[in-house]
Amino acid sequence: MKKSAKLQTILLFMIMGILLFAITVVSVLVNRVATAEIIAQVSEMRQDVLNQVSKGVDGLMQEVERISDFYYDNVTKIEGIDAWKELEHKARARFNVLDIDYKITVTFKTGQTYVNGIQSGERIYEKLNKKIWFSRLMGNNEKIIWYTDWSETKEKIAKIGAARGIYNQTTGEMSGILMIEMDHRLFLKQYSSLLDRNSIYIIDQNGTIISDPDENRIGLLYYNMNKFNEIFRASDNKVIKKSGIEYLYSKCDIANKNWIVIEEIPLHELSQPLIRINQMILVIGVAVLLGGSVITVAASHSLTKPISDVCKKLDVIGQDGLARSERIRLSYRSWKEIRIIVEKFNAMMDRIDNMIINMSKITREKLKTEMSFLQMQIQPHFMYNTLFSVKCMIAMGETDKANKMMGAFLTLIRNILNTPNEMVTIDHEIYIINEFIAIEKFRYGDTFDVVLECPESLKNYKILSLILQPIVENSVIHGVAEMRKGGKIRLKIYEKEDVLQVEIWNNGKPMTPEQIASSFRRSQNGGIGLYNVERRIKLNFGDKYGIKIIAGELEGTTVTVTMPIIK
Repeated sequence: MKKSAKLQTILLFMIMGILLFAITVVSVLVNRVATAEIIAQVSEMRQDVLNQVSKGVDGLMQEVERISDFYYDNVTKIEGIDAWKELEHKARARFNVLDIDYKITVTFKTGQTYVNGIQSGERIYEKLNKKIWFSRLMGNNEKIIWYTDWSETKEKIAKIGAARGIYNQTTGEMSGILMIEMDHRLFLKQYSSLLDRNSIYIIDQNGTIISDPDENRIGLLYYNMNKFNEIFRASDNKVIKKSGIEYLYSKCDIANKNWIVIEEIPLHELSQPLIRINQMILVIGVAVLLGGSVITVAASHSLTKPISDVCKKLDVIGQDGLARSERIRLSYRSWKEIRIIVEKFNAMMDRIDNMIINMSKITREKLKTEMSFLQMQIQPHFMYNTLFSVKCMIAMGETDKANKMMGAFLTLIRNILNTPNEMVTIDHEIYIINEFIAIEKFRYGDTFDVVLECPESLKNYKILSLILQPIVENSVIHGVAEMRKGGKIRLKIYEKEDVLQVEIWNNGKPMTPEQIASSFRRSQNGGIGLYNVERRIKLNFGDKYGIKIIAGELEGTTVTVTMPIIK
């Protein structure tokens, strides 16, 4: 029952996984859709609220600007202290219905200063020179600028002011400043009743906070306005992550004042309605999982019980494996489908037994045939190259040289034919290579030298016949043949970690990666390459052995052959 339980468990987990995945996907989609809908609705609602705040602040600013205009129109006409008091009285009488508590200060370069119509002995103009906002007045041509500052009282109350320059009509120079200042809480009243778990504040065109419930933030440069405008672009609402928490940001421009009202609402405050939806999804999901598990257990049990009975038989019979294939047979009687499985299995095992015997025989014969073919392929290739060279020498009239080369070639062929065995000694292979080099010297002259390094202790070791000659031939043709002089080929045979290694190095032009790759592919144009050498080694000794090619950066290529040690 162990395997039946395992299959039943897999089916259970598969179906439960599918159901859980489906419930998760539905839950995520519902949450996303609901969250998006809530954000859209709240954004629209809050935008209306901010519009009302904007209108209230704009109205307050307009009234302050009207007071400033009234003073400015009369300030140049006043003569005497009583006239200042009368102007103050008129202004208070005219604008007292606004319920605005403000302080009006008029100060001149000459040192004269009037605060709410009363002359002050303090030279305020000189102090204002040091204010950051003072530079904005210069050249502003009587226009009103808005700023934030702090009162000089012990309480240090934040205040908001509207200032404008007083200009000499004759010289055009600024001769004084008209300021109207009020407690920042006057602006705070416009939106304080809307504060709950949200934040509302006002910034100017530079990103400086003008009004905020937290007085400590007033006057701070809170935003980089380039980045601010890039984030919002044409939208008035954005979800922005701040300190790892997502907020719904809403903004509303105050018309013609370059001020912006901003509201921040933590997104989790908006998702409270989703809690009930998530609870419903959870209850439904648990019910579906429980129901699905009951149905799955019942269905999988009826499906896997017959298979479990067959598997128990296979466990008992299959412990011997294919070593005794005649015993791997089933004898099981049950309903029709199981009987068909048993009959087909027994018939299949009969065919497998026959196929194993035949394939083993065919594989041995094929391996022997392929090894013989690969070895024979080398001889015609080498013969063709040599006879072609002799033909060329005769055509050029070098008959003596062709005669000597033909004699060396016949000596070499006689030695090869007298050694029909697959395995030869290293000493015999070196002899074949020396004869081959002598023939190549006829073709290329003294343009290259060959150095053979092999300890005496290794010369009686056995290697595959003609396994090294094609590599040396490649080193000549593709390595040093193009060199007019100074060509070198070194063949070094040694033992390393119980493996026989042969290194064939030449100092010719290094092989390219494409040439190295093509060397291990079966040639399509009759060439031998290194494919058959690699193939013969692996067919005889296994994939652990073979050929490795390393090309130098500027010159030279090294071919390393690894074979087992056979004494």
